[in-house]
Amino acid sequence: MKAIVFDIETRIDADYCDSQDFTDKLLEECSAPANWKDEEKIKAHIDKQFEAKRKKLALSPRTGQIVAIGYGDLNSDDDPDVEYHDEDERGILRNFAAALPPFRAVLAGFNIRGFDLDYVAVRCAIHNVQLPNWWPHARDWRYVADVFTDLFREGKLEFWLDRFGLPPKTASALEVEEMDIEDVANYCANDVAVTRSLLRKVQHVLPALRDNLADDDVPRKPRPTSLTRTVSGMVANMNPWDVFYGNVRYRRVAVRRACFWLSENGRIKSPEDLLLVEDKEILAINGCGPITLHELRRGLARFMSKEKSA
Repeated sequence: MKAIVFDIETRIDADYCDSQDFTDKLLEECSAPANWKDEEKIKAHIDKQFEAKRKKLALSPRTGQIVAIGYGDLNSDDDPDVEYHDEDERGILRNFAAALPPFRAVLAGFNIRGFDLDYVAVRCAIHNVQLPNWWPHARDWRYVADVFTDLFREGKLEFWLDRFGLPPKTASALEVEEMDIEDVANYCANDVAVTRSLLRKVQHVLPALRDNLADDDVPRKPRPTSLTRTVSGMVANMNPWDVFYGNVRYRRVAVRRACFWLSENGRIKSPEDLLLVEDKEILAINGCGPITLHELRRGLARFMSKEKSA
């Protein structure tokens, strides 16, 4: 399974936040102590509060926007790709979504569970951009490797880069609002590169990387229910629901799709010597289920008899 390291850079959504209505609502949230009488002092205090609140607007997907998304393969040393634009957020999101693999991948980064993942999802919803259906959500983090949330739980990225003796960041996220867009893109690419270096140092203790990457160098125990098996050699205590997962309403469709895929790719010659591939590979072509082994075997018998008669 592929692992993609990514990072986003955000700014204030000026089209939304510069409106008079929004400005008035933000000013209403600012106030000075009730016992203050000096008008100038009150005004200065409210202005300071207003500016402090405005600086934080880029951190919310409601009031901010994405100006750059950097991403790259965890196991590659190539420079990260960056989608960036200071006025076309929808184009950034569409290009990023198109660059993602169609089947499930591990998403990795620094504090992506607390920031990047939901931010991208919300902004895609605002712009009606479709993300892959495997995009993670709060109820399933199995395929998310967040080095901050899963491991460190404190400190900034630059602190941990220094602790592990890795190259530092080239700038700070606080500077993005004032940067030229080209500088933002370069900063975003550097963020992905240094985060990738940090992830490589600790991937053996991050479950999403340790358990899901097929080609990593970390030794791991195979899961007994996802190994390649033959139907005739199944052990009696094997759970028949261990192979496919998904929506039960589309079980028959899943059987037909699985049968077609297995036969087209030369995985089987007859139902008796049915070879079950890794469940993640079946999941990629299946998309629905669940299917019992008994159902799959019966489906293959019907499918192959039709093929012979044709």
